[in-house]
Amino acid sequence: MGQGADTLGDDTEVLIVGLGPVGAALAALLAQYGVSSLAVDKDAAVYPLPRAAHFDHEIMRLFQQMGLADEALRHSRPAPAYEFRSADDQLLLSFPSVAGGTVSGWASGYMFNQPGIEHALRAKLDQSPLVQTRLDGRFTGLAQDRDGVVARFDTPEGEVTHRAQYLVGCDGAHSPVREAAGIKLLDLEFDEPWLVIDAVVTDPDLMPKVNLQICDPARPTTCVLMGPGRHRWEFMLLPGERPEEVIQDAFIQNLLTSWDCAKGAQIDRKAVYRFHGLVLINGAGAGSCWLATAPTRCRPLPDKAYVRACATPPIWPGSSRPLLRMGPIRPCWTPISPSAIRMSAP
Repeated sequence: MGQGADTLGDDTEVLIVGLGPVGAALAALLAQYGVSSLAVDKDAAVYPLPRAAHFDHEIMRLFQQMGLADEALRHSRPAPAYEFRSADDQLLLSFPSVAGGTVSGWASGYMFNQPGIEHALRAKLDQSPLVQTRLDGRFTGLAQDRDGVVARFDTPEGEVTHRAQYLVGCDGAHSPVREAAGIKLLDLEFDEPWLVIDAVVTDPDLMPKVNLQICDPARPTTCVLMGPGRHRWEFMLLPGERPEEVIQDAFIQNLLTSWDCAKGAQIDRKAVYRFHGLVLINGAGAGSCWLATAPTRCRPLPDKAYVRACATPPIWPGSSRPLLRMGPIRPCWTPISPSAIRMSAP
């Protein structure tokens, strides 16, 4: 994996904007199919604290395909049962853990530590001559012509441009690539701010052994295991509560008072996230391949967003043929289909 030059010619078949887990996985899978790529990320290093929490057996199978199953297991653990409970602790609904009964042979789901997974993916890219990266490059715009696409980036050295036959936006929920391509989002009018608290476990015996969703109308709450040695709480903000207030230590300690298990963990991250009910409108605007973290933005429950993003390759216009199964690549973009298409081994 090498640093890209200020301007690349037509050597790069796929330009990936964003080198998070989705962008890195795409670059690794493209290399397995003999497709060259350049991945550009706005940050100079992997974000050091957890963000995403869960992936399922299909993603573990993709890690296996990339030769990263053992590394993925180092930074994850099988997801336990997932219980929905009332405010007075009555069990309302339970999803049991499936240790190895899935069609892939892996556990049905895994709770993971995102920085560890990202470092493993980037180490994998280091081994491929087909993958180049450029860090600390912020995407600012794109232009399409009959030969492909040219993207512009601001870097510490000034503006640079990169040309490729395909551009794929893997740059998150607020994707500048999506905005530059004119792809719209359908607002489902679901919009909730939640306080997310991550912690390092100091006493495992005190921690819950299952993932919990507390269905308390007074304040819905999520309590889940994360990767090995980590835990997370999520609390819905109430009307009138402001983000700058709820991240204060005194406010957080008051929320955790009723959780005896909190004595067995040390907080190392607190942030307010706004969860939107948004769906990518397929076919809008000029077109682009956009993986982001999926063509949806979901509420704070374990879901398929990360799975759809990683498991869905760019789609050939007018058909269901993914880029990874193509013959010669031609210049063309299209919005990604929301339906997941599994990738077979080369």
